[in-house]
Amino acid sequence: MQPQLRICFSYCAIFPKGHNISQDDLIHQWIALGFIKPSKGKEYIRQLLGMSFLQVSKLPKTSGDHMERYTMHDLVHDLATLIMGDELIVSNVASKNNKAHSQKYCRYASVTKYDNTTRLSNVLPSKVRALHFSDSGKLDLSCEAFSFAKCLHILDFSGCSGILLPPSIGQLKQLKYLTAPRIQNEVLPEFMTELSKLQYLNLNGSSHISALPESMGKLWCLKYLDLSDCSGISKLPGSFGDLKCMMHLDMSGCSGIRELPASLGNLTNLQHLDLSECSGIKEIPESLCGLMHLQYLNMSKCRGKELPEAIGSLVNLQYLNMSLCDVRELPESFKRLRNLLHLDLMRHRIEKGDLHGLTALQYLDMSYSGYSEGYLEERSVTMRNLTNLKVLKLRYCFIERSTCLNFIGTLTNLEHLDLSWNRFEYLPESIGNLKRLHTLNLENCQMLKSLPKSISCATGLKSVLLDGCPHKLMDQASSLLHHSLTLPLFKVRADDVSSHSNLHVLEGENVGELRIVSLENVRLLEEAQRLKLLTKHNLLTLKLVWTLHADRHLEDKDLLGQLVPPKSLKDLSLEGYSSPSFCGWLMAISHHLPNLTCIELKKLPTCNNLPPLGQLPYLESLILYDIPNVTKIERSIFGGKGAFPRLADITVSHMDGLEEWNTTCPGEDGVEEFMFPMLDVLEVSKCPKLRLKPCPPKCRVFKISESDQVISSLEEVETSSHRCNSTPTTTRLLIIRSNHHSLELFHHFPALRELQLSHCPNLKSLPKGMQQLSSLKSLKLNYCDTALPQWLSDISSLKKLVISDCYRIESLPARIQLLNNLTELVINNQELQQWSRAAWIHGLWSVSFAVAEAVLAFVFVSDRTPPRGDRRAHHVISEHRSP
Repeated sequence: MQPQLRICFSYCAIFPKGHNISQDDLIHQWIALGFIKPSKGKEYIRQLLGMSFLQVSKLPKTSGDHMERYTMHDLVHDLATLIMGDELIVSNVASKNNKAHSQKYCRYASVTKYDNTTRLSNVLPSKVRALHFSDSGKLDLSCEAFSFAKCLHILDFSGCSGILLPPSIGQLKQLKYLTAPRIQNEVLPEFMTELSKLQYLNLNGSSHISALPESMGKLWCLKYLDLSDCSGISKLPGSFGDLKCMMHLDMSGCSGIRELPASLGNLTNLQHLDLSECSGIKEIPESLCGLMHLQYLNMSKCRGKELPEAIGSLVNLQYLNMSLCDVRELPESFKRLRNLLHLDLMRHRIEKGDLHGLTALQYLDMSYSGYSEGYLEERSVTMRNLTNLKVLKLRYCFIERSTCLNFIGTLTNLEHLDLSWNRFEYLPESIGNLKRLHTLNLENCQMLKSLPKSISCATGLKSVLLDGCPHKLMDQASSLLHHSLTLPLFKVRADDVSSHSNLHVLEGENVGELRIVSLENVRLLEEAQRLKLLTKHNLLTLKLVWTLHADRHLEDKDLLGQLVPPKSLKDLSLEGYSSPSFCGWLMAISHHLPNLTCIELKKLPTCNNLPPLGQLPYLESLILYDIPNVTKIERSIFGGKGAFPRLADITVSHMDGLEEWNTTCPGEDGVEEFMFPMLDVLEVSKCPKLRLKPCPPKCRVFKISESDQVISSLEEVETSSHRCNSTPTTTRLLIIRSNHHSLELFHHFPALRELQLSHCPNLKSLPKGMQQLSSLKSLKLNYCDTALPQWLSDISSLKKLVISDCYRIESLPARIQLLNNLTELVINNQELQQWSRAAWIHGLWSVSFAVAEAVLAFVFVSDRTPPRGDRRAHHVISEHRSP
């Protein structure tokens, strides 16, 4: 291994084991430390991947995330740590035996569990060049915290839940890389602009920031700036155009920005610009068209209605995302984007202009766009000319006539074709021309009668997705295609001649996802044994489905006992399992499947106990659906101490027999603790008998739907009677389809910020307990027969009020205009239309009136975030009526 590559590899030891390392972050840290030249970054990544020293992360990408992430095997991490030797320290401040300061040769440090009580200068040597914080809470550092570390090149706070930047950071004149997400400062401090060598700055998720300093332009060397989800920023400073070295600018989620400065066009070296979810931006400035080096432009969810006429000047543009935009017309110059490879028009209907001239295009997404069949037919010549297309997505376009798809047969380079959720009955025979096609998605094409016989000529096919299609298509696919092509979906069929099933054909498969349905057709246990599911180490997602009430050849418990998944499994779903108890490996699930992050148990008609899921260390999501014989959720699900350390999302639905849920359990010191300590989102739906005791669970989002006994049990318990004292954490509460008359449960939720009441026909007035909700920002009423009380104006924190289909509300209370913080009023009530003429309404930032069911008329308006201090009228009255 070359010396430069060796040091780049060994530096990766600074990240904790199991950490998902962003490609950009890693390369920029190598550059900041002088290990490599910028041009070598991706080459070194490829070499480390080739040697398996880095592995592509299996963590699913979030929406809009295109950045590659990598992990290191624990043994490889140990090797990197060994190579680093004394140059790297990992300091656990909580440890009493911490000897980090004595390592005088240390140049790179990772501080874990930092709690603000120990001076950093007592933990770290003064010549440290890279410092990472991990597994730490909010940091409130002293003003001089970093004054000792004048050699710092890299400072990474990404492992903290928040940070208030101390002034001593301004003294770090050698600093080139700073990651400080979720900073608590209200304004980015002026001292930050003294970091004259700073090349990389990441402030992701810093919603508290309201402004950037006017002297921002002094950061001459800045090449990479991440302001994503800094939603409090209302404008960019005038000096922003002085950042001439800028190559990467991420402003995604900056919803407070309403206007881009013309000086943005001065960033002539810019290659990557992300404006996605900048919902306040109405216009893209013409100056943007001067960014001749721009390769990536994301405008998803921007509200601008026009593209600049000179957009075609971006001759180096390769990636353009215009999904969920309001643009309806493509300028004439659009056809000059001849280097464009990726175009996303999802949920975006172009009424004028087409894609003529974009002959280099390799990826095109026109899903959810509502194009008429005539539109596709009229532009069939243009579509036929897109011969370099590799990916075409026409999902949910309501296509009925297969003739609209005749152009597809000419796209001979196509590799991935998504036609799911359409209405056509047949596919064109020309699909057999697509020799390079490897994935054909036909999911939920419920009108599809048959597959074209020519599909067997598409010799490159590896996957045909047929979930939600008529069952006969699976049988037809079996005769036309190799069985593996329908994977991950596999239907078990019994062979009456041989007394076996077709399960054996999966023996040679080792895929990442399997959904095996109709397991009742397995004839012999030996078939499941030969499958050797345990050895399929690529398998991450497994769904096992039996058909309810169908005849079985084997006991479900016996068959499940032979289908032991590999330890690599992340996601497990069981549906239709009809045995009253579980097999051995499921009852010892934490031993057999220690890496599970999600488990779903669905439609288990005779099961009366749940497996001990509490000891699964990485479990994050649990779904319990239609298990009628389970009557309690109690300690047996724990499996021991320290249960559910990461469980964040629970859905309990259609549990007709569930009567009791003990939300707390005795802790080690005898004090009651919450059963699920990390719970974030809880949904309880259609559990008519369920009662919670002794108090509501501790979670951020709580949804109660068609489960009135849950509400009754909370109404009956006073807050003072809780045996488990804790700061209230629920900030969002949804109550849906309740027949209760009172809803006196708000004393349990004093920290509520969002409240939605939907389909509550017996609620004649809003509960008085709501008056105590001093943090409530958003109130949504939907299909409720309640009246609005005068005391609603006492909830002075209210910023958003939505009234939809509440037909008994014929007027707004007079005192509602006293809600001085109200910035959004959305009304979908014909009876209230006259209120659009009220003078005080014109002082609101965002007002929308819709008639009948024209909900879409105000959705875009209600998404906007008003700039600080700006209460100018934005008044939209919709006269669109439902047909």
